[in-house]
Amino acid sequence: MSQIETAVRGSKKIEAILRDRFGAEGRGLHEYLNSVEHRIPEGIVRKARFIASVRNKVIHEEGESFDLDSFNQAVEYVTSGLNKILMQEQAEREKEAHRQSKFHERMDTRKPSKSVSRFWILVAITSVLYFWWQHQNEKYNRTRDAKKHSQQLEALRSQLADLKAQLVSVEQTSLQKTAASQASVPPVIEKTIPVRQKVTRAPELKEIQLRLNTLGYAAGTPDGLPGPATSAAIRKFEEQNKLLVDGKLSAAEQALLSSKEAIPAKNVSRGTLLAKARLSSSEYDQAYEDISAKLVRLFREKTAVTLGSADVAQNTDGTYNVRVPVSWKMPEQEVLSLLSRYFNGSQGSPLSLSGNEVKIRKYHAESSSAVKPYSGRLFEALQKIEIEIEVSLGRKMSKLVIAGNARCFAGCDYRQEPSTDWIVQTRGEPGERTLSYKQETPVVIEGLTESDLQHGGLPVAVVR
Repeated sequence: MSQIETAVRGSKKIEAILRDRFGAEGRGLHEYLNSVEHRIPEGIVRKARFIASVRNKVIHEEGESFDLDSFNQAVEYVTSGLNKILMQEQAEREKEAHRQSKFHERMDTRKPSKSVSRFWILVAITSVLYFWWQHQNEKYNRTRDAKKHSQQLEALRSQLADLKAQLVSVEQTSLQKTAASQASVPPVIEKTIPVRQKVTRAPELKEIQLRLNTLGYAAGTPDGLPGPATSAAIRKFEEQNKLLVDGKLSAAEQALLSSKEAIPAKNVSRGTLLAKARLSSSEYDQAYEDISAKLVRLFREKTAVTLGSADVAQNTDGTYNVRVPVSWKMPEQEVLSLLSRYFNGSQGSPLSLSGNEVKIRKYHAESSSAVKPYSGRLFEALQKIEIEIEVSLGRKMSKLVIAGNARCFAGCDYRQEPSTDWIVQTRGEPGERTLSYKQETPVVIEGLTESDLQHGGLPVAVVR
């Protein structure tokens, strides 16, 4: 085991005791110690700070080393000392509980007066009636909401059935017309005259909008939706290319639009920087959709998540913690192929899969050797994407971030604020390093009640 791993594991072992059993708060071992220092002897505090300092030096200062035996002895001294403190505090709590129990037993032996007894009986009856009324009110609200949701669902199902029926009718009509037109054409005719049809399919219209923008006809945002800007651009294209101006494109006119023979707008000549700028803008819109929609959909629909057997532990306050092993795998080559369209590695080298990670760095995207001239701008959109696995049981949830902002030095550390690195962890198993030391597998779902364990079923995982 390397010195870095020894230092990190020793520090995390003490952090776990301070966080989980002492209730320490903060970030890192020094802040944990600050929050519970009043409960720990000074000698143990000094040893723990020594361990934190060694860990920080080894991680952040290259070539730094330390005495492993002394370090391990310090870790053992601190952990045993903390456990003894916890045992002493537990013994004191049990002693106090015993004293309180004796006190209540003595109080119970005293015979209460009739007025006091009647008062407490009235309080008990009032409490029972109040909680019964509250339970009935909640039950009524749940029934009312369920009925309302059921009615809405039935209405949506009815609308869906109507839409399906309309779609089937339209398809049948279209097939009948196609069959009739094919039957009416004599077999000796080999060349047919193209019929002018209005473009209605969204992907086809989107390509037309992109091409019109490239030629300088200002069709607006290429969203695949018809509108006045698109119609006006088609008319201008038809007028400039000596076609019938009706705002509709036949198949032959669409072929002309996509060819090199298409005449650009009057204010745009072939090969000008303005034409290239408009083409780059249109390409960026497509790249943004690939990153913000296709990539996210690829993560959510094709990431396979497997949950192992859960373990349950009870806390001192009566709640429960559930540990769930999590493993996942996403289609690595599909993810790498999509990202490689717009990003690369250092000095223009192809983007690659390193172990179970695909790492994209901001300064590579902004360098002169970037894949696209807009790769740096596209990296800003990529920074806003965060993919996580949510593991839930009942009303409680814990999560693992598997794609997002991360900063790597001696190890990767997930960050919510923008970072210069964006990392995808394509697969993971229990016990392996994740994007953050604070998010590990198995995950822990904390603060569950007996009701959650009884009615919550088994843990479930969702990729969001």
